[in-house]
Amino acid sequence: MNKAILLLLAIGASAKANPPTIIGQGGEYLGTLSANPFEPSSTSNPYGLYGSEYSPVSLSDPFGAFGSPYSTESATNEYLVSETLELDK
Repeated sequence: MNKAILLLLAIGASAKANPPTIIGQGGEYLGTLSANPFEPSSTSNPYGLYGSEYSPVSLSDPFGAFGSPYSTESATNEYLVSETLELDK
């Protein structure tokens, strides 16, 4: 019985963990890697600063520094040979 309670507590604790944050190559904060479309700093929020396709600091902006397939700071540039983004927990 005690093992079942500990297992449930461990599952509950891990479900409450904060999502990892995304940091650009120059140290720029680029939001959190979260599937929550309502979280203001989530990259999944289409209306937020870090998830909007119109925001210059969004990974979803195809014309911005961090979302363009041609930018040297973008994770979507397939020709880069070095890391451009860092995940920080």
